[in-house]
Order: sequence, then structure tokens, then C-alpha cells
Amino acid sequence: MLSLLKDTDYLENKAFESVYEDADEVAKMLFSIVKTSRKTDN
Repeated sequence: MLSLLKDTDYLENKAFESVYEDADEVAKMLFSIVKTSRKTDN
């Protein structure tokens, strides 16, 4: 989705990079939470 906004020039490259980095960090945190919660459920 973010790539589409950048490719259609809705977001400037600098803004895209900033938002993308933040989104990537959030995704990593969420994946870690899900992974940990699955371990504790078993």
C-alpha cells in the first residue's frame, strides 16, 4: 500500500522512507508479539 502511494507520487520519496521504516518496525514488533503468544499458549 505504501509503495502504491509513493509510485503514484502521493507521497514524496523522503516521506515514504520515513513512514516505511516506522511501519517495518511496527510489523517486527507485532510479529514478535504473535510469535511469543503462540509459544505461551502451547
